Amino acid sequence: FDISGMLDGLSNLYVGNYIAPKGYWDVDRAVSALTRNGLTKSTGWCAKYVRVAIEAGGIPTIGRPSYGGAYGAYLPTIGFGHLCHLSNGRDDVFTENYAQPGDIVVILPFKGHKYGHIAMYNGQQWISDFKQKHLWCYNNSRNGGACDIFRFGYSGECIQLN
Repeated sequence: FDISGMLDGLSNLYVGNYIAPKGYWDVDRAVSALTRNGLTKSTGWCAKYVRVAIEAGGIPTIGRPSYGGAYGAYLPTIGFGHLCHLSNGRDDVFTENYAQPGDIVVILPFKGHKYGHIAMYNGQQWISDFKQKHLWCYNNSRNGGACDIFRFGYSGECIQLN
């Protein structure tokens, strides 16, 4: 079994070799890897970079999707609960009042971005393959885009933003 093709593009990413006990995620390890790996400009590999951060925190991602916008259905299968749904530019309200390190945003596919996007919050900013200025990384996604926020171990009601 040859895995060399699976490692293409990962040689410069910090992964680590930590496996968390079942039901536990080391958010500090995850956001440390995320912050260390985040670039200044997008490479188009958001799912890979966030996946590496999830794995650095100790959660295996077997059966994962290949693009960011598809992670919304996958994250609950590895322990992330749906925290809220955002649309119409409510991202600053969420980030300032509710975001915690390790929260993951999945921006749903929309016109011009058929694969969507995924990023994780490190406690100071949203990072995918690059360090974003806002949760919405596309200029046009803030108007008409929609996203879902996930948090590891969350099982409560979805947060409603006024």
